[in-house]
Amino acid sequence: MATPLRLLLVEDAEIDANLVLHELEKGGFELQYALVSTERDVRDQLTRFQWDLVISDYSMPGFNGIQCLAILHELDLDIPFILVSGTVGEELAVDAMKTGAHDYVMKGRLHRLVPAIRRELREVSIRRDRKQFMEHLEFLAYHDPITRLPNQQYFIEEVDTHLRKCAHAGKAAVLVSIEIERFNEIRAITQPADLNALINRIIDRIRSHSRSPNSFARINDQSLALLYASTQGLPHEEMGKTLTALFEEPFSLDPILVHIDVAIGIAVFPEHGEDAHQLLRNATIAANLARSKHRDYALYSSKDDRTSPENAALLGELRDAIRQDKLVLHYQPIIEIAGNGVTGVEALVRWNHPTRGLLPPGMFLEAAEHSNLIIPLTRWVANAASQQWKKWHGAGLNIYISINLSIRNIQNPGFISDLDTLLEDADINPHKMVFEITESGIMTDSEVALEVLKYIHSKGCGIAIDDFGAGQSSFAYLKVLPVDIIKIDRMFISNIVTDVHDAAIVTSILDFAKRMNKKVIAEGVETSGTLDVLRKLGCGFAQGYYISKPLDPEPMTQWLKGRPGANA
Repeated sequence: MATPLRLLLVEDAEIDANLVLHELEKGGFELQYALVSTERDVRDQLTRFQWDLVISDYSMPGFNGIQCLAILHELDLDIPFILVSGTVGEELAVDAMKTGAHDYVMKGRLHRLVPAIRRELREVSIRRDRKQFMEHLEFLAYHDPITRLPNQQYFIEEVDTHLRKCAHAGKAAVLVSIEIERFNEIRAITQPADLNALINRIIDRIRSHSRSPNSFARINDQSLALLYASTQGLPHEEMGKTLTALFEEPFSLDPILVHIDVAIGIAVFPEHGEDAHQLLRNATIAANLARSKHRDYALYSSKDDRTSPENAALLGELRDAIRQDKLVLHYQPIIEIAGNGVTGVEALVRWNHPTRGLLPPGMFLEAAEHSNLIIPLTRWVANAASQQWKKWHGAGLNIYISINLSIRNIQNPGFISDLDTLLEDADINPHKMVFEITESGIMTDSEVALEVLKYIHSKGCGIAIDDFGAGQSSFAYLKVLPVDIIKIDRMFISNIVTDVHDAAIVTSILDFAKRMNKKVIAEGVETSGTLDVLRKLGCGFAQGYYISKPLDPEPMTQWLKGRPGANA
């Protein structure tokens, strides 16, 4: 079968040209060629058409093969170039090879031409494949392969360039971080091709936003970033609402519709950072804040940044407060809805700060959870709560105490020995101690969590999943985890009276828990109407401000006395 070959033949003698063409056809090539002999025609052909091979005579009136080769170099064309001449000597041929000719063939030895061409076509194919591969590697070094957006490294470089221009012009810039919620859950239920299609549809919808970003990147699997440069007085509230609105409609993955929730963080140049790294970091912190507070978006603030100087100082003071026993516990009761009897209390830490007064956990707990300080803090809470339980037990009150754990506690190699010491030294009935951990904490390190929770359960302590439904919401892990209690997150409870969707979600959780023989506590009960709906739905237990706000030990003791279920 003939090999197609697009040939540019540079030759002024028709008889010599025909000899070359005949040799190539005899050698098995199916030719598409152009015959030229001037610089202008060579340029015209090389710029207008694609050629597989250039064969050129060495010397022609007013033009020569070296000049032809120079045009290829000027146009940056990687095309095999072979000199075919009856006049060029060996010395000139060597010089031509040094300037970039791939081979030379004497007109009297045209039998060498076909093997030379086939060799050079193989070589150029290898060079082009190598070049394409290197270009692909370079692209991957700076771009996300699925969306073809810039990756973090390229985005940082682009943003810094824009920021320098903004600084020179005295203008502001805004960097936005968009975090896709429950990404691992979405990945688990979709095929890779469908997931890639979904990501690109998210990108397309963001690009449809009327305000086009100066730079747009995919930072990691679940994070996107946008830069709006040269802005003045940009309304952040409007930006957050507009971007959030883009995700109100579901995304179609035939035959299903996928609802995507996002957490959006906003950081402003130069107020929140003077370079790309700092801006991206702070926008990500703001997005994480939005997620933790169940908001759609948040503007960066140093007070929410656990690594800011203010929070660093606060953590130092908290470390001293733990050592000096300056913390206090408040307790919030948990009731059985059917009989209104008290079954337990949740221990909630507070901090008597020397200058700021009584600080709620929101002022310091999150920062502690992201540092090793959460380990001694939890140890203090467990010891204080167990001592309070002994007092209540001695007073005839029959309740359990619930203590919160973070994933750092679970991952701490010393946790098991701490638990053994606590149960031994405090002389507390392990069946009256419940440890709560959020579902997102479990999913962060599920293998370690499984082993530690099994050990806790083996000691007789109860285990509760806190904020159920607000994290990654995997029912599957409840089959293997030794969970006794499911605490439905307040976001599904607060509007249960008026929101049929929340009511449906709670109903589903209750049905599942009943089949799995798990107790259910509804968190965030703030009205009698909410409690009535929960009672009708068959929810077993409730906790919230309608029942009682968290109280100091003494007021809590008085509250418990005389309550059904609390007295032994």
